Amino acid sequence: MEAAVIYNRLHGDLRVPFAYRVPEGKAAEGVGWPASLAGFPLGQWTADARRFYARGDMDEYRIAQLEKLGMVWSRYDVAWEEGLTAARGWAAEAGHLLAPTGAVFQGAAVGIWLKNARAAARKAAEIEQRRAEGLPVDSWSGALSPERREQLEDIDPSWCLTWPVTWQRCFHLVRMHLSPVRHCPPRRARSCARARTSGGGCSR
Repeated sequence: MEAAVIYNRLHGDLRVPFAYRVPEGKAAEGVGWPASLAGFPLGQWTADARRFYARGDMDEYRIAQLEKLGMVWSRYDVAWEEGLTAARGWAAEAGHLLAPTGAVFQGAAVGIWLKNARAAARKAAEIEQRRAEGLPVDSWSGALSPERREQLEDIDPSWCLTWPVTWQRCFHLVRMHLSPVRHCPPRRARSCARARTSGGGCSR
């Protein structure tokens, strides 16, 4: 528990990567990690805590302690939060959330994550359409919840388009060109160049 408390103090949550171990030596100096915890597999410990919780083998006091530190009990929720953090970072650099499939932000495959999120959003839309038409709906499994869609729309309202993505990327490039600060990050320029060469164009 001591390692969990220190991790929370350093990171503000308890979303510990599975492979994470408490740093040793110089990496631990000055950040508050005691030598007695060096190498401790905190990621594995956190995963074990989730498993005990799911089996009902954890007492209420320990549950309350971990939740106070920002514990997320579902690994699926953890994956979503990590993807959302990467999406925010990518959008902050690119100016939009239309990352290509191969896009990576600080090691996170944000392009694939967004592709999956769009597929889940389309499934949710299809289910809503079936309900509106009075047709049966088998399951909401795999559909994006309204709350999660709103989280992505808060980053970029046009994150899940019904028109070509290349057009929207070029739109962002033109908007940046017309802004008072005429600065275009290389990532944006490259995306529009690819759009022009692939026939997407910026002429419309």
